Amino acid sequence: MTSASLRAFLVLTVIAAALYGASEAHVIVMHTNNIRGHVLSGPDGAGSAALASVVRQTKPDLMLDAGEMFSGTLISDLFLAAPVIQVMNSIGYDAAAVGSNEFSYGIHVLEARVQ
Repeated sequence: MTSASLRAFLVLTVIAAALYGASEAHVIVMHTNNIRGHVLSGPDGAGSAALASVVRQTKPDLMLDAGEMFSGTLISDLFLAAPVIQVMNSIGYDAAAVGSNEFSYGIHVLEARVQ
């Protein structure tokens, strides 16, 4: 039992020494959620152009969306969320979660948009 404790202590000591000597790193993560098709500016938000400007200035290491991005505006509903996906791709999102709004146009449209 003491040899197992000694091994655990040594492993923890090595890990602590490695972490203590590690250089500091900063990671910038940006995220959006509940876009709901608002790609154009209006009374409900600044729009995708303003978001793209902030993203380009900040240069995040990871750009994420937490879902609810498709349904909600005429332009998104009329074109079955294709403009939302085009804007998100041009902004440079790395990943997005699927929310309930993403099923508004049916599973086949969602599958097509995932492509």
